Amino acid sequence: MKFKFEDIEMAYDFVSSTSYGDHSAILRKDTGDILYHSEMSDMDEISDEDWESDDSLEIPHKNDLDLGTRLVFDFVRTNLPDDYNHVRQIFSRRGAYGRFKDFLESKKLLQSWYDFEAEHRRGACCLLNGLTRDNRPLHIVCTTARPTLIIITVYKPKKPKWKTPAQRR
Repeated sequence: MKFKFEDIEMAYDFVSSTSYGDHSAILRKDTGDILYHSEMSDMDEISDEDWESDDSLEIPHKNDLDLGTRLVFDFVRTNLPDDYNHVRQIFSRRGAYGRFKDFLESKKLLQSWYDFEAEHRRGACCLLNGLTRDNRPLHIVCTTARPTLIIITVYKPKKPKWKTPAQRR
């Protein structure tokens, strides 16, 4: 079954838009449907069978993803030790991850960060090969080790690491 990244992203945004537990969403692997539930309204598309099914993956809340900075600073200590204080400054205010990724791009280390991040997350992972709305290739790395779908990273495959969007060099 194919899934649209935009649908998964929208479900993640829905789940994470309120306090933990107020909204829920499930991706049905067998149908590709995403079902929603809200404690704050009458929205309740998720049946007991959906919650129990092996074909259902719960979309995580942002608090489930452990998006702390420990992994960032482990990467910086290894790959950018001279820039440690600069990265600390980046993480001293809101919007740090976007600025950190821009910084890594300027150092040509963004893909190295994605690889490091994927290697150091817990559990097995898989690569989903998809397309953006304008038909450009997109890769989504997610864990398969838990009943909750956890998206590790999303990136556009580029040369020289990728010969084609589906074939690595």
